[in-house]
Amino acid sequence: MQSVEDKAILTYQENMKFFEEKHTRLHGMLVALETLLSEGKYPQKYELEYKNGYFDVLELSSQTYLYNQDSKKYSDKLVDEISFKKNDQVFESFYNFNYNSEAVDLLKNADAYFPHATTAAITSYHQKNIDTSMNMIKVYKFIFIGVGLGLHIKHIIKKIDAQVILITDSDIELFRLSMFTCNYKEAIGNKTAFFSIAQNPLEFAATFQSFFEVAIIRNHYLKFSLFSSKDQGTIKEIQKSILTRPEKCYSHSRLLEKSKNLINRLNKDYKFLNLQKKVSETFFDDKPILVLGAGPSLHAEVEWLKNNYKDFIIVAPLAAVQVLYKLDISPDIVVHIDENVPLAKRELDSFDDKSFFNKSVFIFTASVAEIFFDTFEKEQIYLLEDRTSYKLNHCFIDAASVGEACYGIALSFTNKDVYLLGLDLALGDDGSSHAKDHSDYVSIDTSSVDQVSESETLDRAVTEIKGNFRSKVKTIPLLAMSIPVVNIHTQNLKSENQKIYNLSDGAFFENTIPTHSADIHLGHPIDRSDFKNQLISLFDKYSSMSLSEEETKELIAKKGRLTHYHDSLTAFKESSSANEELLMQNYVKLLDSMVNYHQDELHQIMINYLLNTTTYVSDLFNTRELKNKKTHVKKIKKIIITLMEKVIKAYELEISKIVDEIQHAE
Repeated sequence: MQSVEDKAILTYQENMKFFEEKHTRLHGMLVALETLLSEGKYPQKYELEYKNGYFDVLELSSQTYLYNQDSKKYSDKLVDEISFKKNDQVFESFYNFNYNSEAVDLLKNADAYFPHATTAAITSYHQKNIDTSMNMIKVYKFIFIGVGLGLHIKHIIKKIDAQVILITDSDIELFRLSMFTCNYKEAIGNKTAFFSIAQNPLEFAATFQSFFEVAIIRNHYLKFSLFSSKDQGTIKEIQKSILTRPEKCYSHSRLLEKSKNLINRLNKDYKFLNLQKKVSETFFDDKPILVLGAGPSLHAEVEWLKNNYKDFIIVAPLAAVQVLYKLDISPDIVVHIDENVPLAKRELDSFDDKSFFNKSVFIFTASVAEIFFDTFEKEQIYLLEDRTSYKLNHCFIDAASVGEACYGIALSFTNKDVYLLGLDLALGDDGSSHAKDHSDYVSIDTSSVDQVSESETLDRAVTEIKGNFRSKVKTIPLLAMSIPVVNIHTQNLKSENQKIYNLSDGAFFENTIPTHSADIHLGHPIDRSDFKNQLISLFDKYSSMSLSEEETKELIAKKGRLTHYHDSLTAFKESSSANEELLMQNYVKLLDSMVNYHQDELHQIMINYLLNTTTYVSDLFNTRELKNKKTHVKKIKKIIITLMEKVIKAYELEISKIVDEIQHAE
């Protein structure tokens, strides 16, 4: 008879072979750990013990046990806790909007650019028929948060028969011990599995997104098992990953409006600015750039700014200019990317004297509100694209917020040193999200940083990240989602010998130098006697005002690709809807036809739209208590077709308009 010890060693060996074949990165980490353990170079924290007929883990430093009870019984309890209930141990991947019948009727008549106009009918239909206390027919996706010895994993997977699995644990040594007691190959079988073991936040986010994007229509409720309270931090990481997904942060209706605004700007002789890295431009050689953000550090450093601003070219978002206005410091380059009309009016109305901007040059995304084009002279304005690609001459800026847009613009034009101030992307000590003169200044309660709640929001879910001057600073997802973009700009645009000095008491950025403002005294004021005209001359050199032949051809091609969307929708309309199984099969075909198509603006709009609506349809028919399914099939199919047509036709109207203008001008 095989001994317990022999069986454990065999299980470990089988696991190592499984990971070597299927999960090579994890296997590499485990091999490295084995080497360190064998050489005595790893400070071992745990020992696996077998006692009283079960395994437990002894923590050597505290001499306490992980389970401190029969681990089999504890694992059985974890299995018993898993139910098919929609309100039990789940992550919700949707915004829980509630609409009354009057609101739904009003939204039916609103155009596709109006928020919720093309989603309310689906979400409200789901709400009318589905209660959170109901049960799923099937759990398609499942997350294990913390592994322990993994004794529960096989039994939970067998109980729910989920097809896509995510297994997470922050401790690789503990996970290694689970490999003696849990046969992962046997437990997972033919399921699709993802492992996040001892990953940093960025690595975890990438793994979670890979898990999320498999069977995307099954993400409405994501079931999970929490091994112990020590693993609760992963819950916040998962919530943050869901909250910061592109479709959650930037709705399809905003993308549609952005595309419309840009299309209407293409043929109006505005200057689109090329942001490709300038390797030979000498204009900035003796002029360091100070990139300002609207974070708390900007307000904290006003005295240094007053004394040193003349030494820098100042690039600032409009959101930060109110601080400069009160100091009578005119920014050289003002950046704005948000198309929100009320915000634009509020920002501009805060400046009593618009002549303050007479010496400034403006860089806007082409979709900003019309009030900016009415307020400032055309020769001062340069345009960029954000989330669209109608221009093909490097006019695109990758940005989650205006702060990193300013940084990307600065890096593209200089090989000289760049200084960052107010680009905190973190909360101040008082919980402030912005400088005190910022119109969106709020103070957030940061006491929830170690707490887990059922629902979180982009602007309230407080987490800790690596700080620039401090080991940890507090932030919220709305700010933190910009950090990877800052790092991408540095990676793509920073010259080899260029130095980036981060003067902000906020988030840490890769390949930048944490530097206190007190250590920065350049003492070489820039001659600004004709500076605005010099900037305009330089930017004109890297701008285009008219559509090239290639850009015109691509616009015509974009219009031509609309046929595919109409044909796909027609095929779905004419497909069989005899029951919910056939409806879902044909619905998935429709989604595949749109997802796996040419990537352009309409493709991106439709992807965001589908990601925010399809899970409602999937969950509706994955409800055990749902009655009269044939009636629901007919009604929901009609809603799907009506709303998709509304989105596609809105885009078609604008792209056809510009193509017709071009063709009539020829």
